Amino acid sequence: QANEFFSDCPAVVVCGQGPNWNPGVVGIVAGKLANSLGKPCIVLAQTGDECKGSGRGVKGVNLVQALDQCKELLDHWGGHPAAVGLSVSIEKLEDFKKKFVEVIESDTGGSFPEPTLQIAAVIQQDELQENLLSDLSNLAPFGQENPEPILSLEKIRLAYEPKKVGTGEHFQFSVHNGNRTISGIAWNMGDRIPPCTTEIDLAFRLRWNSWNGRKTPQMVLEDWRISD
Repeated sequence: QANEFFSDCPAVVVCGQGPNWNPGVVGIVAGKLANSLGKPCIVLAQTGDECKGSGRGVKGVNLVQALDQCKELLDHWGGHPAAVGLSVSIEKLEDFKKKFVEVIESDTGGSFPEPTLQIAAVIQQDELQENLLSDLSNLAPFGQENPEPILSLEKIRLAYEPKKVGTGEHFQFSVHNGNRTISGIAWNMGDRIPPCTTEIDLAFRLRWNSWNGRKTPQMVLEDWRISD
C-alpha cells in the first residue's frame, strides 16, 4: 500500500497521532519505509501542537543538508546524513512537507538507485543452527552504525507450503537444515508468498524466538526471489 500511495513522491513525510504513533518507535518505522520505498522518509508523531519524530535516508541523499534548507520551519533538528531527529509545530507541518519534498527533488531529480539489500553472508542450509545464531548475537547491540546482519540462502526449496497467519497479511515458512526444520516469519508479505516447488533465494535475519519457555532460531524474512 505504501509503495502505491507514495510512488510519485520523491520523499515521504507522514504524521499521525494516537497510541500507535509512539515517538519511541517512529525511527524504526521511518527506516522500514525508507528501505521499502527506496526514498527518504520522515515519520512524525503529533502530541498537542508539536510533531516530533525521525527521518531515515537512502544512498545519495544527505538528510542533514536537506533539513538545513528547511531549518526556518523546524523547532529542533539534528543527526547525521543517514538519520535525523526533528520537531515541527503543527502549524508549520504542511509548509515543511512541501519544502522537504522540493529540496529532495531538487537535489536528486526525483531519481534514486534501486533499493538493495546488503547481504552479510550467503550460508548453506546445514548452517541454520543455534551456534550460528549465538555467534551473531555476539555482534550485538545492533543499530544505525552496526546494522543487524542479513543472511542469504540460495537455490533452496521450502520444506512446506507457506501458511498465511494473522488476517492474511503475514506468512510462516520453514527450511530444512538437514536434521530438522527451521521456522521463519514474513511480516506484511501475505501478497507475495513464495512457491515450495521451485528453487528460491531468501534474504533474512536470524533471531531467537521464545515460546513456552523455549528458545529456537527463527528466520525473519526480508525478501525472496526465484533463483536464477
